[in-house]
Amino acid sequence: MKAYHKKRLLKLAEHLERGKLSVDRFDFSKWHEKTNCGTAGCAMGECPAVFPKHWHFRAGLFGNQEPALKERPFASVRASGRNFFGITQAQFAHLFIPGYQHPSLYSGKVLGERAKPSAVARNIREFIKQKEQMERK
Repeated sequence: MKAYHKKRLLKLAEHLERGKLSVDRFDFSKWHEKTNCGTAGCAMGECPAVFPKHWHFRAGLFGNQEPALKERPFASVRASGRNFFGITQAQFAHLFIPGYQHPSLYSGKVLGERAKPSAVARNIREFIKQKEQMERK
């Protein structure tokens, strides 16, 4: 079984639960985007604020920014997230992409684009709990 970074996932979940985000509006469908009323972003878009030693923003399409690992500046957000959290592609989608949740495999609930930060944090915590139960078996 691939080792994952539980502490990093928990730190991100705690940040999302506190609700003091780096964006003006949480939007589970956007990494980090300038809008007419400020900025919008998702859980991955919070990585530069939560893990500034490892993450920063790089220029994205249409003048927007996207989170990037400093050590892998040209990798996609998805590849960077998988690498940083030590999770598979399916696990990344479950935790960070609207509508790609698989509760039967990873616990949690299916989340849409309008999911709240607390719901994303809950899925992260349920994922960790499920992984710990599997490891005990």
